[in-house]
Amino acid sequence: MNRPLLYVVLFFLLKHSIMNAQQSIDLPDFGLRFTIPTGWSGSEQGDFVVLGHASIPGMMVLSANQVKDATSLKQLAEAGWTDEGVQLTPSGAFRTIGNARVEGYYEGWYDASEVRCYAIGLINGLGEGMNIFVLTTKQLFSEVHVQAANKLASSVQFYKAKDSDLTRQWKKQLVGRQLKYMYSNSTSDYSGGYSSVSETRVIDLCSNGRFAYSHDSNSSFAAGDPVDGITTGNQIGSGVFDNSNENSGTFRIYSAGKKSYLELTFDNQSTLEFELDTNTEGHTLLDGERYFVLDSGGCE
Repeated sequence: MNRPLLYVVLFFLLKHSIMNAQQSIDLPDFGLRFTIPTGWSGSEQGDFVVLGHASIPGMMVLSANQVKDATSLKQLAEAGWTDEGVQLTPSGAFRTIGNARVEGYYEGWYDASEVRCYAIGLINGLGEGMNIFVLTTKQLFSEVHVQAANKLASSVQFYKAKDSDLTRQWKKQLVGRQLKYMYSNSTSDYSGGYSSVSETRVIDLCSNGRFAYSHDSNSSFAAGDPVDGITTGNQIGSGVFDNSNENSGTFRIYSAGKKSYLELTFDNQSTLEFELDTNTEGHTLLDGERYFVLDSGGCE
């Protein structure tokens, strides 16, 4: 299933989870529940969640899809899976099972190894679906791999998404407010030279689900001209660099396990993702940087 199918929601959901044998994963913010089969464990690798097994060769790769019908998912699956280091093409036709599942086999190359892959795509009429890939070298692929993928697929339950307690806490704290980050730093030297850097980021999270975003940065420098060890203060070089932009779009706050995230989707469909946290003083952190939580001025 090619890269446009891989929206990688599970990457964000599971990258902080500790996945042990028979661990049940319940993600109410996404309306998704499933159980990792015995003996499989893993973590994120780039854009995917990758599971391995101590005695079964190969790996299982999880991702999410936003396809709403089996015919469209089958077409995407049969287009193949091409990515950096990956070139897989269908080995025979994919088949649909009802209106909610597509499955089939790939063969090709993964990280310079010739592989065989069994793939399952599950459709969720309530939200995002789930893709499961299990692959290993052609010589070692067996029915054991198919059984493992089917076991995980049989445990998947989709239900109507709802905010978790943690998500509700963050929404209460941030929605309708302004998040503001400010940084400045300046230095000088014995020759009369100096440099300064400043940056301001502002995010207004409006109650209607829209956001307003602005980012301003400024840097300047000047180099002095010491003569015989005496600072003249004459500038032999200077410069000022400014960068500013403003934009808007829709936002989403969601949680997975004990982690929460703020996702900004701009009107041009580009995205920014921040991990939400607090420090020991109770200050709000986005990706570890402190933001002030203020009355919103951009939501009138």
